[in-house]
This record gives sequence, structure tokens and C-alpha cells, in this order.
Amino acid sequence: MVIGFAVGYYLGAKAGRERYRQLNAVLERIRADERVDAAARRARDLVDQGAEAARHTVDELRQRVSDEVRDAVDQAGTDDDEGSEDPAPIRV
Repeated sequence: MVIGFAVGYYLGAKAGRERYRQLNAVLERIRADERVDAAARRARDLVDQGAEAARHTVDELRQRVSDEVRDAVDQAGTDDDEGSEDPAPIRV
């Protein structure tokens, strides 16, 4: 990344102020283009959908693990000998 920055800086400095103005004008036209704006919105929507899907998957997995742990604890409680003070080990 540092090398890329250094090369960009060097080329920018070598090109001078006029080239900077030309590049800035091109960037402004790109930013003003509705197609670019629409593509950026689509990209944001895709990222949001992916984040929501990941959040949903994590919630499902968390709930499944929680249920399995609860079942294991309940099962361990029913498997104990009545006189035993040491609980049975929990295997998940």
C-alpha cells in the first residue's frame, strides 16, 4: 500500500497542477453519473443483504448451540445417582 501511495504521489507531482485539474474534472463527471450512483447503491444493498444473512445464520447457530447445551445439562441432571454429590460431566 505504501509503495502504491508513493508511486501515485510521484506521478501526481510529476504531472503538475494542470493534470490534477483534468483528473479532478474526470472524477467529478464520474461522481455525477447516475449509473455510477446506481451501481454504488446496488453494491451497498448487496453488502447489507450479506450482512443480514450472516447475522441470521449466527443467530440460528447460537440458538442451536444454546438448545444443545440446555439439553445436555438437563440430561446430565436426570442421569445422576441420587446420592451422588458430583454431577456427571457434560458432553456437548
